[in-house]
Amino acid sequence: MLHEIYGMNAKGPPHCLRSAVGNNPSLLYLRSAVAAMTGCYYWLDIQEAVARSKAANAVLGRLSGCTTPTICPKNNILYIHIPRCGGMSVTKVLYGHVRDHHTAAFFRNVDRAFFSSAFKFALVRDPILRALSCYKYILNKGTPDMVLHTAWQIKTKHIKTLDHYIGFLEENSSRLSQLDYIMRPQVHFVLDVDGKLLVDKLFRLERDMGAVNSLFRSWGLSEVPHINATPVTDLQLNYRQVDRLSALYAADMRLYEGLDQEKPLL
Repeated sequence: MLHEIYGMNAKGPPHCLRSAVGNNPSLLYLRSAVAAMTGCYYWLDIQEAVARSKAANAVLGRLSGCTTPTICPKNNILYIHIPRCGGMSVTKVLYGHVRDHHTAAFFRNVDRAFFSSAFKFALVRDPILRALSCYKYILNKGTPDMVLHTAWQIKTKHIKTLDHYIGFLEENSSRLSQLDYIMRPQVHFVLDVDGKLLVDKLFRLERDMGAVNSLFRSWGLSEVPHINATPVTDLQLNYRQVDRLSALYAADMRLYEGLDQEKPLL
């Protein structure tokens, strides 16, 4: 089923259901119905919700003509793309174009055989630096390669300072995983509902790119260039702002700091 779900638009990911179904009246009606049943706004979130149900999953497969996964089958590699962690570079090397931000749980639910056999990995980033990158992304309404969705431009138009941004996150702290993808915790993408890590290896963007590139070379792939970067060096945080962001992304902090205890893969 992953062939069409994961590669629905080879030129760019469908950020919401409307972009995936176009103006087809039947599919627009289906979109509205599915959104009402699942409470989801984004197309990918609807896919995630549908994938949790075997019956609904089968229906989605028939409707979309989905088939067996063809994600880098030569090396059986599955990359979980966490936003604002350098993932666009990785997906372009692995798959030839940018991939969507599906969670590891989504792939497990859609095709357990493939998920079990694949080497699964993700890049993670220092949670504070990632939050600053997200803030700059919000201020700039995205990047030249990836524009912030119009709905979130409207929802965040009042944000002019870092304190505004942190305040917005705090107001939505109980639903961070329902905000735009860039604001979602990193654990949302790599842990299951019980807190179990679903990938085989996590690499830190700041420290582990040498190991990532060694791994890519062992697969016969080119090294990962750094693209889609949002500079954050011009931002100065005070202790209070660091504490607030650390509290908001406490689970990410634990995940990231815990990697210091891991043995190297290579």
